[in-house]
Amino acid sequence: MKSKVFVIILLISFIFSCKNVQTKKTVVVSTISPLKEFVDLLLDTTKTSSISLLDKNSDPHTAELSPSKLVILSGADFFITLESNLEFEEKNKNQLLEYANKAIKIELGKTLKTIYDKHVWLSLDNLKIFSTILFDSFSFYRIDDKDSLKKRYERLITRLDSLKEEIKKTVSQKNVRKIFVDHNAFAYLGNEFGLEIEKLSENEDMTTIKDLTRFDKNISKENVRIFIYTNISSSNYAARFQKELKVKTLFVNPLENPLTNFEKILEFMKSL
Repeated sequence: MKSKVFVIILLISFIFSCKNVQTKKTVVVSTISPLKEFVDLLLDTTKTSSISLLDKNSDPHTAELSPSKLVILSGADFFITLESNLEFEEKNKNQLLEYANKAIKIELGKTLKTIYDKHVWLSLDNLKIFSTILFDSFSFYRIDDKDSLKKRYERLITRLDSLKEEIKKTVSQKNVRKIFVDHNAFAYLGNEFGLEIEKLSENEDMTTIKDLTRFDKNISKENVRIFIYTNISSSNYAARFQKELKVKTLFVNPLENPLTNFEKILEFMKSL
């Protein structure tokens, strides 16, 4: 059985390498989909092949690494990781390093002074830091002509700065003081915009009657009542909060493009 798997991997590797030689594209591999989508904002897709080891429907807390993606990783020119203790990266670390041994490695999270949560891409400040690291790395290794790369980098930085300023202004105009959430990832949102964050439950897999009683009491004290959630399982709570407590709710999928999520948050804040 192992020999068959090995033969299949060799075959896939041969096909992939032939395709890469024909296209002469630089292969950039990211660990998860939102990271890939962010990295793509700096790349010229006519000169690069950008790939994620996990697609946007794969949960990086539980997903497994497929042999076909290891083959792709073995042909990578750049390998980009978050290094935020995300389960997918941690449990596959040895295999990832083994197969990416020829790639230039960019470990984004290692540059962060503070990591509040594994979902480091749900932070505009972190994304700005990542942009500079990626730009510096891509420039140094000449992944594209410097002027084109610099223009994409400057557009990205302008977009990030604009989003942060617009969200900050809207939070102030709408008198948003506190946000109720179902996930620790929103600690970044609270820290960057001076918002108090309260979680539905400390156990994300189970919400008790005690949790709901406390939550109802605290959210009712707020003039601006907001519940932002990432888990589909929280949608029933969101519907009840909306109906019974006049709470404004927003679903954010952490596996989508991070800039799309912040634009969604901005529009939500403006609608309050």
